[in-house]
Amino acid sequence: MQISAYTISYALIYLYDFMEKVEVEDIIYADTDSIVYSIPDGEEDPLENSIGDLKRMNPVIISVQLKLRGDEGGGVQVIVDPQAQTEVEKLKRTLELRGKRMTAMQKRIEILENVQRELDRRIGNLQAEARVHQAVIEGLQEQTNRDADVIDFLHKEQLAYEGSRLCSVCQYRYDSAARTPHVLDCGHAVCGPCLDRLIIPPPPNQTVDLVLRCPVCRKIVYVYPARSRVVFSMIPGVLPVPPRDLDI
Repeated sequence: MQISAYTISYALIYLYDFMEKVEVEDIIYADTDSIVYSIPDGEEDPLENSIGDLKRMNPVIISVQLKLRGDEGGGVQVIVDPQAQTEVEKLKRTLELRGKRMTAMQKRIEILENVQRELDRRIGNLQAEARVHQAVIEGLQEQTNRDADVIDFLHKEQLAYEGSRLCSVCQYRYDSAARTPHVLDCGHAVCGPCLDRLIIPPPPNQTVDLVLRCPVCRKIVYVYPARSRVVFSMIPGVLPVPPRDLDI
C-alpha cells in the first residue's frame, strides 16, 4: 500500500476537488491546506494528473509519497517529488544567501556605528576647540576696546595740548616775543596783539577801567596789567578724562 500527502497554499478549491477524487475510506487526514490518503496496491494515484496541472500553475507545492514495504520485513520508502525537492534546495540556497547578506549587513552596521562614534568624538573635540577660540576672540576684542580707549584719550590729550599753545583768536602759536599768552579773568588766554584789539575803548572824556569780551566764553572782563598776566606754563581748558585701564 502507498500513502501520499500533499500540502498546498494556493486555493482551497483545489483541495476540495482533490478530496472528491479520493475515496472517503482512503482519506487518512485532511485539513484546510493538506490531505493524506492511501493508495491500495495495484491502483494508480487518483490525484497524480491533478497535482501535475496544479504544479505548473503554482510550483510551491510539496508532495510526499510513503511506500509501505511490507514484503521486505517492513519499512517506509519516502518518494519526494523531484520538482519539490529542487524547489526546497533553491529555497535553502536563498535562505543561506540571505543569511550571508544579513551577516554582511550586520558588520556594515557595526562599522557605521563605529564611524558615527568617531565622528561624534571629533565633533565634541571641535566644539571644545571652538569654545576656546571664542574665549580667545572675546579676550582679544576686550583688549582691542581698551587699546582703542587709550588711543582715543591720547589723541584728545594731544589735541588739547596743541590747542593750549594756540591763541584762541588768531590761532597762531604762542611765543616769548610778540605773541606772549595773556590770561583773562575768565581763565581763557589770548596773545598780546589780539588782547590789544579786543579792548573796548571807553567813552570820550571818561576815565573807566578797560574791559573786553572774551572771544571764547563771551564774558566781559577787566583788562589792565595787574589782571592780564603773561603766562608761559599753559594748561588746556578742557583735558580728556583718562580711561580706567590707563596707568599714567
